[in-house]
This record gives sequence, structure tokens and C-alpha cells, in this order.
Amino acid sequence: MIVCPECQHEGLEGTLFCVNCGAPLQPGVGEEKTLVLPFQDTAPLAEPPLVGQRSGRMREVARIRLVIPSSGRRVVVPMKSQLRLGRSDRQRGLLPEVDLAEDGAASAGVSRQHALITQTDRGVAITDLDSANGTRLNGRRLPPNLPYALESGDEIKLGELLIHVFLEG
Repeated sequence: MIVCPECQHEGLEGTLFCVNCGAPLQPGVGEEKTLVLPFQDTAPLAEPPLVGQRSGRMREVARIRLVIPSSGRRVVVPMKSQLRLGRSDRQRGLLPEVDLAEDGAASAGVSRQHALITQTDRGVAITDLDSANGTRLNGRRLPPNLPYALESGDEIKLGELLIHVFLEG
């Protein structure tokens, strides 16, 4: 077991980020320009469920923590009914709730309006907004305009920008 230095949560040995708070658990994680995660080289995972297909109790989410390994930045935002992820463009009046411009989003292929995270009565979901370079959830490319279930500890890729997602109650 490995103990998180920030929240003291116990996790499995070899885990890169705390599933409870998103803190890096390995030396050097989040400090390099490009971080290659070991599970990216594995076989693709099963098709992620659409938000209405998953079973079990849905929990209320108060905040969402996004950890961007390439920049080391952690973004914590209150979970509203919807959060747009992308790059701001003031000339066009596009101001996403989560602006990834300072994380190298333009060169990573992140669209101005790339993805949408929503909280519904059936859980939290991510939807690709028909972005130019696509959205991946745990290694699987999402078809545009369909809400897919999002869980704490999931990884999303907007274009080539990797983001770890943590849902907090």
C-alpha cells in the first residue's frame, strides 16, 4: 500500500495519483513536460458506458479536480450542472469554465469548445462536443455528442492533452 502525502488515503502500490485527492504519489510525477503512463501501452479497455447504462448508486458531486500531468497543474472547480473544457477565445466570446490554454492546449489539439462535463440525476458524464481531435475516456475514443459515464480516477484525453479526473463529494 502507498499512503498519500496530502490526505493520508491508502492506495495500491504503483499508483501515480491519489484517487481521493489527485495528489501525485510517485517522485517526479507531474514535474516532467511529457509523462508516459504505464497503462497507456495496454490493450484498449471495454467500451465506456453511456451515462444511462451504468448501475449502482449515484453520488452527488460537489467539486471536480482535474490533474494535468504535462503541466503539473491541478484545477479544482465547483461542479455545476455543466462545465465546458477547452481554450478561451475572447474575440469570439468563448470562455469555457475550464480553460486549458496555459497547459499547452493549442499545441495538444484541444478545441476551443472541446468537451462538456455534466451532472445529471443519473451521474456525471463527459460529452465530446464534435471536437477536431476527439476525446478519449480511459483510452477509448468517444463518439461526439453522446454522454459517457465519468468516474473518479478516470483519465480523459482532449486531443493529446491527458487529464486525470477526480470527483469530490
